Amino acid sequence: QNRADSELDDVQKEQVVAPPPPEPSQEDIKAAQSCKSEGNALYGQRNFDAAIESYTKALSYLPETFKDCSVFFCNRAACYLQKEEYAKAEEDCSLALKIDEAYVKALVRRAQAREALENYADALEDTKAVVALDSTQKACAQAIPRLERLKQEKLEKDTAQMMGQLKGLANTVLGKFGMSTDNFNVQKDENGSYSISMNQ
Repeated sequence: QNRADSELDDVQKEQVVAPPPPEPSQEDIKAAQSCKSEGNALYGQRNFDAAIESYTKALSYLPETFKDCSVFFCNRAACYLQKEEYAKAEEDCSLALKIDEAYVKALVRRAQAREALENYADALEDTKAVVALDSTQKACAQAIPRLERLKQEKLEKDTAQMMGQLKGLANTVLGKFGMSTDNFNVQKDENGSYSISMNQ
């Protein structure tokens, strides 16, 4: 029985540990870098669609986890930002950061994309991470108070919207008993919690 268990453990370990991707050839690395250079030139010409194609082609030569791919993903994200395709820009930056979690430029661009998507909480976290990694990023340091304000405003807006939806649902239920939320008083305490009492 113990031998069988040991053999089973070995099988499970083999299933969990995937073999690393093969190292790309020097020819593939050179081809990818050539595509990147082409993409950079096209980006400089503001031909963002063609630049995206070049960076995508560069990625096709290499395993997705290869270190150079972080730059290709980040450069493609820059194109998506210019095209205001913010969800795609965020995704590419995340892929770049999966390869290199300390890639400052990818964090900056993801913060920009997330702010445009009104995901202020995550944009704030990315911006703080940038400043922690590189204290010379003055623009990011100056953006932190603004993002904190936007985060709080969005939280209050979302809370108000949620309360409005709950009030509508409550009125539907209470209406069956000839009542409405106007019969109740809702108060928010200093901790952000709500208490409900019936109006006398």
